[in-house]
Amino acid sequence: MKRVKAIVKNLCELLKIEKPLIKVVDELATPTTLAGASSDGEDIAIKGSFIKKASEIELWLILSHELRHIWQIRTKKELLYNYRQSNKACINEYNKQQAELDAWGFCFAILQVVFNVKPDLPLKTETLKEIEKIKEKLIKEYFE
Repeated sequence: MKRVKAIVKNLCELLKIEKPLIKVVDELATPTTLAGASSDGEDIAIKGSFIKKASEIELWLILSHELRHIWQIRTKKELLYNYRQSNKACINEYNKQQAELDAWGFCFAILQVVFNVKPDLPLKTETLKEIEKIKEKLIKEYFE
């Protein structure tokens, strides 16, 4: 949990948001869901089994994505209009939502700057191109 707290602290400072409560849970909405932000932006739930086996890069990936959702809830709610949960849409439709594109863009930016790596997501080419555009914009906004 110490690793999680340190990453959350760094990301919250970058996003200029107060740290949410981190809840370690056994299960989430779907078996493949590793973490999730609450709809009120007050906490993030993360699977304990994931924390135990996750690499540093995997923790940064998941936490940057979820903390960006917290940022959206607290500062840019228009990204969440008509938002559908992952269990209510196919993977490509789900990830084409503005809130998901933005969260993935932030995640990609963090992983490029911190680790010099690019995540490999099983998404359609046009969705990945949109994420790349957002990533570039966010790198300029946060790191230049």
